[in-house]
Amino acid sequence: MSLSESAPSAEAPSFAALARGVSTLTAAEAVRVAVSAALAIYLARTLGASAFGQWTFALAVAGYPLALVEAGLTWIGTRDVAAHPESAASLVRRIVPLRLALAVAGALVVVVCAFTLTGPGTGRVVVIFAGASLLTMALTIDWVFYGLERRSIVAAANVLRVAVFAAAAFAIVRHESQVWAVPLLQAAGETAAAVLLWIAFVSSVPTDRPGAPVVGTRDLMAQAAPLTLAQFMRALTLWSAVTILGLRTTAAEVGQFGAAQRLTLLAGGFSTLYFYGYVPLASRAAQNGAAAIADLVRRSVRLTALATLPFAIAATVFADPIVRIVFGAAFAGAAPVLRIVVWTIPISVLGGHFRHTLISLKQTRVDAAAVAAGAIVTVACNLALTSRFGLAGGAVSMVAGETVLTAAAIALVARRVEFR
Repeated sequence: MSLSESAPSAEAPSFAALARGVSTLTAAEAVRVAVSAALAIYLARTLGASAFGQWTFALAVAGYPLALVEAGLTWIGTRDVAAHPESAASLVRRIVPLRLALAVAGALVVVVCAFTLTGPGTGRVVVIFAGASLLTMALTIDWVFYGLERRSIVAAANVLRVAVFAAAAFAIVRHESQVWAVPLLQAAGETAAAVLLWIAFVSSVPTDRPGAPVVGTRDLMAQAAPLTLAQFMRALTLWSAVTILGLRTTAAEVGQFGAAQRLTLLAGGFSTLYFYGYVPLASRAAQNGAAAIADLVRRSVRLTALATLPFAIAATVFADPIVRIVFGAAFAGAAPVLRIVVWTIPISVLGGHFRHTLISLKQTRVDAAAVAAGAIVTVACNLALTSRFGLAGGAVSMVAGETVLTAAAIALVARRVEFR
């Protein structure tokens, strides 16, 4: 059946349902962002630019294997649970062990990188401890509840994760020499969230029902393989600037870049939640044909643009006072970076609609190609620009990579869906 035809059995997705579901998460995300912002401010001011840069570099090193731990399995899981809720328990039994195996391998990679990319001292310890998040995230099953559209449980877990992290950091981290504790406290918050999700899963998600679709491990791995590549490429887009700057400049300069990037990531957290809510609707729209897909994408793009464009403009205009108020005068070098890197938010949100459309159509290999194009441009620009333009070169590289990815995703979807 071509995309221009309609599937007779699927229920048309409700854009209003997406808005209602996302609003459930938005209140919790507002709390999470507020606590995370307070935590970032506290850590930046307490640790100083250099130690904050060490933590940022550690996040980058761990970010690559963390993308492989995701391995596309969470997106596959969310999609399949949304389509077949009765198979949730079966999917958990298959996906969680796969993610744990990847996490153990990734933690070993982090240790190797710690000894090869950093010298003896606190910076190396911070990188090693950052690998703890690989294990905690592998055990996190929020993707099940996204698929079941039970977002209040996810919202509670998100708030708990950052609340535990923040409370522990406020109580323990008092000096830059204690930066080694930060990744461990972060992992503690992630553990608390994972425990909450597992309690909810055991108590409320039914076991396999007769006739529930059985998803084989090999099938899961085959479907996840393109998304695994895409996730790793996304990590290159996100972290290659920090990695290259960390190898070429000082920890203090990485801290300046990381401060601006942290503000952008905090704001971008809303888009991540939005697309978790978007995936089930996009999956259902794909079953209804091109018209349903086009309508969902058009309306969602308009809605998100109303939020992302004004935010990017305001951050560009007021970057200096924002950085000065949030992080203090010691982080003044983050303002020029923020003016540039904030534009990754509206660009990535626009591209996200088309990426998730490809995923919902099970065109994961095509999506991986678009992500790879963006990552290649990002890394190439970082190698070419950071040596000459420093932090600004890294910021421009991130924007360039997101732009190429978005353009590629739009072009690929336009070949499969007609937008009138």
